[in-house]
Amino acid sequence: MSKPVIWSPSAELDFSAILDYLMENWDFKVVEHFIEITSSALSQITNSPGQYPLIHKEKK
Repeated sequence: MSKPVIWSPSAELDFSAILDYLMENWDFKVVEHFIEITSSALSQITNSPGQYPLIHKEKK
């Protein structure tokens, strides 16, 4: 049973910051590869959510 991946606001900001860093400091192929491996990981999580625990962390 597939389920959507829900990104936390913090995760969205982190992902965006990583993309910005890669675009400024690396070749576009590196950026493209990072997006591909992230997409692949998200696909695995979506298709087999039971293999990945749900994590709730609160900042202290």
